This record gives sequence, structure tokens and C-alpha cells, in this order.
Amino acid sequence: MLIHTQYILTGDGWLKVETGRFVPNASVEIAEILRIRKVRSMAFWEPALSFERLEVVFKKHGKVHSICLSPKNPEDFVRCLLKQNETIQFYD
Repeated sequence: MLIHTQYILTGDGWLKVETGRFVPNASVEIAEILRIRKVRSMAFWEPALSFERLEVVFKKHGKVHSICLSPKNPEDFVRCLLKQNETIQFYD
């Protein structure tokens, strides 16, 4: 189901989440990310491949949303996001 899941940070400021057939793809504007925190979750509808996840909280159309991701190297992933948006709060 999620075998082809990947997270792409674009040069023009977007986080693209590409998934398998059963979970819709998503795009998050990096400038709109408010905070990231480590969570443990077993929700199968999230585009995350492990139980150790990062919850990314962001604004979209004036409302606050979240998405859980599980990048291979969470520290590098967060570091790359912070390079594009220094105001992101990170909770370990």
C-alpha cells in the first residue's frame, strides 16, 4: 500500500508527499509549517511507514492541519525544513 511513499522538499518551498494507491498525495508549503514533533502512532491512513513518526503541523487556507511522516533520517529531514523556514518549532 505505501511501498512507494516518498517525501520531496522542492527548491521552490514545498514538501511533496507521494504515496501508494490507498493514501492521497499531499503538498505542504514549507513556509506554512508551524511545528514538528516526534510521535508514536499506528494510524494506517497516514503516509508514514513506521510507528516512529514526525507530526508536521501546518496552516492551509487559514486552518491548522497535520500530517504524520516517517523519513529515513528524521534529523536530516527536520534540518532541511529548518533551512527553508527557521520559524518552525521542533519538539523532540
